[in-house]
Amino acid sequence: NVSNVTNMGGFANSCRLITTFPGDNWNTAKVTSTTRMFLSCWALETAYVGRKADGSQNTNWDMSKILTVGEMFMGCGNLEVCDTQDWDMPLCTSISQVFNGCSSMAAIDCSNWDMRAAQVADETFAGCTGLTSPLAVDSWHKDDTTGKSGAFRYVTRMFKNVPVAFDPTDFDMSECWNYNGFFYNTDALANSIYAVTKDWNISDCE
Repeated sequence: NVSNVTNMGGFANSCRLITTFPGDNWNTAKVTSTTRMFLSCWALETAYVGRKADGSQNTNWDMSKILTVGEMFMGCGNLEVCDTQDWDMPLCTSISQVFNGCSSMAAIDCSNWDMRAAQVADETFAGCTGLTSPLAVDSWHKDDTTGKSGAFRYVTRMFKNVPVAFDPTDFDMSECWNYNGFFYNTDALANSIYAVTKDWNISDCE
């Protein structure tokens, strides 16, 4: 029973034997951090962190109080199934390196993520070289006033080596301090980088 747990940080950090995480019945309504929860779990192939094994929504996996998911699956090079489409994170400020190095994932459904509070997104999808489906970051929930996603301050190498298309046109970059390597080796956007960045306000970016 994890219904009263608030911090799951480092839960299975560097556990090299786990291949499947059956979080089907976990109640995470009070959890505020999943930082490094599965960091370097090299053998992990399937993680039910939003959907059950039968594909139905796991309503107990509640991300509404999450403040950070930083490095949650970083280094999980064999991870293939990780359905995150129902993650609703209106308070989350850091998605840094959450999937960094997840090179076996063909798709990451992040289309329903609420990123209005997001500030730190360094290397979020860096090294996801196995992707074959576009990253739907253009569908992230937008601020009612600005019409933008997030309030990003650090997005260093956010999409490094990502081989598929993504559209960050509506990212709020007005308070961004560092976007070094944001488009590093993102050949799928080679001909459209100007189009998706021409309206960014990056006057304060270093």
